[in-house]
Amino acid sequence: MADWACLRKQLGTWAEEFGKQAVADLEGGGERETASKLQEALANSQCDAEDEATRAAAAVAAENAWQKAKEGGGWNTPAWRECYVLACFCQAVAVGSRAAASGDATGLREAMRQVDMASIMGAPAEMVQLMAQEVEKELLGSAEARESAAAAAEPCEAPVRDRLTDIRAGMLQERQVVRLELPSLKTFRKEYFKQDKPVVLTGASPPQARGPHRRIPAASPRSSQAHPRCKPAVLTGDLAASP
Repeated sequence: MADWACLRKQLGTWAEEFGKQAVADLEGGGERETASKLQEALANSQCDAEDEATRAAAAVAAENAWQKAKEGGGWNTPAWRECYVLACFCQAVAVGSRAAASGDATGLREAMRQVDMASIMGAPAEMVQLMAQEVEKELLGSAEARESAAAAAEPCEAPVRDRLTDIRAGMLQERQVVRLELPSLKTFRKEYFKQDKPVVLTGASPPQARGPHRRIPAASPRSSQAHPRCKPAVLTGDLAASP
C-alpha cells in the first residue's frame, strides 16, 4: 500500500524548498488568488482531515496556471510551473489517499492522472517517480482485489483456452496500436490521453529552449549541484479543453 504520510511529508519539503517562493512571486505579480490557493493547498496537504479542502484549493491553482499558459503563449515566470506541478501533486495525494481508504478505483486513476499532468508540464522525473510509484501501489492492489473478487464470485463459463480461441482474431485487430505523426495536442488529449488508449507518436523532435527556466529542485534534499532545467510549456490554440 502507498505511504501517504511519506508523500505528505515530501510535499511539505517541496513547499519549503520552492513552494513558498512561488507563492511570493505570484503574489508579487498580482496573481493573489492563485498565490492564496496554492498556499492553502500546501498548508492543508499535511493533514488528511483536510483532503477535500486541499483538493479544492489545488484545483483552482492548477486551473489558473493552465489558463495562464493557454492565454499568454507560455509561462513567463518559473512560479507558474512550480504552482502547476505542486497543485497537481497536492490533488494526487488528497484524492489518492481518500480513494485508497474507500477502495475507489476511479479516484486512484484520477490521482495518477494528476501525476501524469505534472510530468507532462515539466515536473522533474525524480519527483514524478516518487509520486507515481506510491499511487501505482494502490492501483495494483485495487486491481488485484477486484480480480480476486470476480474469480470467487463466478466460475468460468468455458475453459480459458476455448474462449481465447474464439475471440483471438477480433481481439488482435481491436488491440492494434495506432501510429500518428505530429497530432495536435487537442487530438492527442481527446482521442487518446483522456481515453487511456495507447498510441505511437512519430515525427516529434525536442523543442527549442525559450523563456525562463524553472527553479524546481530535485526530489532529494538540496545539494550543491544545480538541478537540470526543463523547458517551459507553450500551449497553442489547438488546446481547447483544460485538464
